[in-house]
Amino acid sequence: MLETITNIGKTIDLYAGPSKVAIIDLSYPEPKSITYQELDNMANAVARGLSSQGIQIGNKVAMLADNSIGYVATFFGIMRIGAIPVLINNKLTPEQISFIVNESESKLVLTKFDEYLDCGEFETYQPNEEDPAFLLYTSGSYGDPKGAVITHKRHAWSILRYTTNDKAWSSKRITLISAPLYHANGLTTLEGSVAGHSTIVLLPKFDAQVCLQSIEKYKINTIYGIPTMLAMMMQESNISDFNLTSVRQIRLASSPMSQKLINNINRYFPNTIITNNYGITEVGPGLFGAHPDNLPRPPTSVGYPYPGIEYRLVNGILEIKSPSMMTSYYKRENPSITKDGFFITNDLFEVDQHGFYYFKGRADDMFKCGGNSVYPSQVEKLLEKHPSVASAFVLGLPDDIKGYRPYAFVILERGSTITEEELKEYTLQNGPAYQHPRRVWFVDRFPLAGTNKINKKELENIAVSLLTNQK
Repeated sequence: MLETITNIGKTIDLYAGPSKVAIIDLSYPEPKSITYQELDNMANAVARGLSSQGIQIGNKVAMLADNSIGYVATFFGIMRIGAIPVLINNKLTPEQISFIVNESESKLVLTKFDEYLDCGEFETYQPNEEDPAFLLYTSGSYGDPKGAVITHKRHAWSILRYTTNDKAWSSKRITLISAPLYHANGLTTLEGSVAGHSTIVLLPKFDAQVCLQSIEKYKINTIYGIPTMLAMMMQESNISDFNLTSVRQIRLASSPMSQKLINNINRYFPNTIITNNYGITEVGPGLFGAHPDNLPRPPTSVGYPYPGIEYRLVNGILEIKSPSMMTSYYKRENPSITKDGFFITNDLFEVDQHGFYYFKGRADDMFKCGGNSVYPSQVEKLLEKHPSVASAFVLGLPDDIKGYRPYAFVILERGSTITEEELKEYTLQNGPAYQHPRRVWFVDRFPLAGTNKINKKELENIAVSLLTNQK
């Protein structure tokens, strides 16, 4: 088990057993395995190969691809040089990708990871305290993508905490990763798993059916991901055909988790413990933990404040200061950091009497309907209380009279025959009238963005089209 990490590129733990399988990669026609020793050798080969091409300390190297062994080795190899990986969502538009490449001043853009391999030893760069390890770009949902500058020292704090908290279990994990590695959720899972000497089953991208097949075939015992991913797995019509009893831990983050989802997970994954987590690109992963008095974490809570991190709520919005926080946005001013060093998350939280925190949704998603504040997550929660509703997504669209009106997309439980009017009436009877969706559209699944979150923009476009055609 690693006790210290000075360069994130050396996170690979050889001391716990170099011959253990590190990654089973499903991006090939047939699964491909690599041991920890082979992964370490490949990271060195990447470092040597890129160095021979003129990549030096401080240079940026953009990475643009789906998950693979090559992606993992290249990520670690670039940092061993002292260069800086720039992780880019390959589902962005060409214009957005070009913007990131240009703004980050990347010397090289890699879409394949076998072109610059030079096998042999490599002496890893020892970074200074605030040397950047990598640039992690936000999705650009609210403007141009922004590159969070993540340093070696600050990020090592998160990785080591991840492994220290769970030493007994880390090396026994067989972890499924289907979240993209260019996103903080997937990347953190990768780094923590490698540092903890787990075995990773790596999918090139999320596919609900392949996830279910992999859980049964490889006896996956740990799943990290986004609530949407689990919801989609449970919407597969043949889920009952799979043996999912090997799963012992499901850790979810990146969006609010409903009681309905928790109930469904418990139904299909009977042996698992579900943990709701919270982290953000700019501040780091796993920002809440266990209660000091060992009180059980409520299922929908993200946990209790973690020692060494400072928290405060300002008008319900979480502001947080952590040793793992980014230094800045690359080449940008950062209005999200207060004068006393807190990051304004724009995420809404509540705290119960025991000090447990609950993530309620994004403040930016709130809209006004006739002067009343509507929070989509509250309407979604109301809809999902109905026994016929499996999942709901609510958005606001402009209206000449009300300012905005709420609309809903709903996935029904299998076999349900409820109508749109019945569901609208249910929301009127059980919530304030201004919150009720003016239209409810039934869909089989939600479109996903590159981060595996629900693609809000695509659903907005669909809603506008449906309303236009209705006129």
